[in-house]
Amino acid sequence: MARPPKRARITEVLELIPGLVELRCRAEEPLVYAGGAYIIARTDLPNPEKPGEVIKRAWSLAELPDPADPCAFTVRVDVCGEASRWLAGRSPGDPLLFSGPWGRKFRFFEEDRGPVHLVATGTGLSPIGTLAAERLRDAQAPGSVSLWWQTDRPYRLGDLEALAADERFGVCVGSGALAQVPIEPEALYFLAGDGALLAPLAARLAAAGVPAGRLRTEYFFNRPS
Repeated sequence: MARPPKRARITEVLELIPGLVELRCRAEEPLVYAGGAYIIARTDLPNPEKPGEVIKRAWSLAELPDPADPCAFTVRVDVCGEASRWLAGRSPGDPLLFSGPWGRKFRFFEEDRGPVHLVATGTGLSPIGTLAAERLRDAQAPGSVSLWWQTDRPYRLGDLEALAADERFGVCVGSGALAQVPIEPEALYFLAGDGALLAPLAARLAAAGVPAGRLRTEYFFNRPS
């Protein structure tokens, strides 16, 4: 029997750049999750593939839990589809039904060691950014961390500056960032965003000897067949 959805209220809606909206929400109960997690939100749009049901979509959580306000969470919505337009059109005070947070594979594990490469395209920065923030919070985390964000529309630059100010971190942002990602078989790689851009990089890394367990991917769209 399916669990009932969790409930939240939208508290703030911000347009970060044209076509990209950030929604700040507050759940009715505290949420516990690690970097890389996501929720599945319920829209009120009818699902044409499942009569009698509504469309549900996954959105990555864009910030780590706030210890001072564990009910708060944030998602960022690239307004490019019916469900995304629905969510981006919500207003402060509107309810939001969801399940989660989820995410058992696209995350750090206690046994992870070695250098880390966090690679994102577009809004793939949401899960990649929370993974980076998790390492930033943990001064004892082993290994260096490099963040590679391919985009020509950067936002939340203050977050990136905070990472770059830490000597453990390297940050590369721009339209050619993917071409600069090094191949290190001993490193741990996280790739999130457009599968059409990231799957070829994942294939090159695997061919160069990066073990499958150290190559973690989250393709938002254009998933390889």
